[in-house]
Amino acid sequence: MRNSTLVTASIATLSALYLGQNMAIQNQQPLTLVVQPVDQQTQASSASAETNTLPNPEPESPAVTKQETKPTEPSQPTTETPTEAPPPSQEPTQPTPAPAPAEEPAPVAEPQAPVKVTVNSDPVNYEYGVIQLSVTSVDGTLTNVSMLQGETSFGRGDAYTALISATISAQGTNFGNYSGATFTTEAFKSAVANAIGKL
Repeated sequence: MRNSTLVTASIATLSALYLGQNMAIQNQQPLTLVVQPVDQQTQASSASAETNTLPNPEPESPAVTKQETKPTEPSQPTTETPTEAPPPSQEPTQPTPAPAPAEEPAPVAEPQAPVKVTVNSDPVNYEYGVIQLSVTSVDGTLTNVSMLQGETSFGRGDAYTALISATISAQGTNFGNYSGATFTTEAFKSAVANAIGKL
């Protein structure tokens, strides 16, 4: 008897909970699904393009009715006036540097004419007369020695020829005495040194 009372009370409690739950479900607000168009221009103007609603079911019939609304026509697209681009900044333009001129090849130096200098020595007096010479130099090199004054007797003429050749070979007075004509050789060297000093 006691057990049947507990079972009856439990069934009554479960039935009350079930009825309460069904009443709570029936009193809920219906769900609304809003779909907006993809076009961005008409998205703001048409708030809801398509609405699916689930109305409250009647307590007697659990069937759910579907209510459709026609999508509103998209509004006319708004024409946007093109905005002018801002003027370019008025920065001073840097002048482009002129290309460097092509380097010209260095001019080939033309060969200069050789510098030829001819000078005469002062007359040199010695025991056997006077010796005076004419000396020619080309670019600093002795090329010719000739007698302007000189006693040729007693074989001195041959001595002068040998002394001239020795002077050109030595490019100065750095040579020995002519045999048998020591005084003539010394006077000749003095004349050569005097002439070279004038070059």
